[in-house]
Amino acid sequence: MDQNCLIDVLDPQVTKYAGKEEITAVANLAKRCLNLNGKRRPTMKEVVFELEAIQLSVKASNHVHQNLAEVAYIQMYS
Repeated sequence: MDQNCLIDVLDPQVTKYAGKEEITAVANLAKRCLNLNGKRRPTMKEVVFELEAIQLSVKASNHVHQNLAEVAYIQMYS
């Protein structure tokens, strides 16, 4: 999916809560769900699994950014 077009049509609030990678991953999953050939669509279990994986990656990314900010703060004031 063309990432630039996708970001352009999204409500700006969406981009506040998720990065481009996560938004693109969800959009690609939604695109697969719309496949006219039912055999090519993911099952609901697969959808849940992929959404949970995206959610975990967002949480992990936020945790890493928080840790880096704390390290930078400590280094700055040590």
